[in-house]
Amino acid sequence: MNRLVLLAAALSAGPALADTPTLTLKLTFDAEAQAALAERGEMVTVSAYFYGDPAPGATAPTDPEMGWINLGAEEYRLPPGPVTLTLGQGLAFAPVDQVVAPMVNVNIFTARLTDENNLIDCGFIDTAMAELTAPQNLTCTLLK
Repeated sequence: MNRLVLLAAALSAGPALADTPTLTLKLTFDAEAQAALAERGEMVTVSAYFYGDPAPGATAPTDPEMGWINLGAEEYRLPPGPVTLTLGQGLAFAPVDQVVAPMVNVNIFTARLTDENNLIDCGFIDTAMAELTAPQNLTCTLLK
């Protein structure tokens, strides 16, 4: 019994994975974009960068150009089609205590396997993780 109490105390002393902010992203494609990308054999890249302004007394290194602390990145290469992703799970291991608030920048673009240019517009996300409590819906369309 004492081991269980010690384990529970140890787990509660550190950051809990349940407290880690995550972002649920629901990505869809309009019919024209999905058909065109599938016909070409083009893939889609979902890129997420996590960062934050240094908290008072922060000791983590800051980006020399931007002045923020890098909290990590995630990138996924997917076939075109509806998908739901959970982003930010790596923040459980990032120095989030070193930033004022964890921020995220999500960008979606074609993987450029069949064309050197990006072929889609999916919008983007660039905000505090705390503001993203509900799933975020982004729809991709062809650039014209």
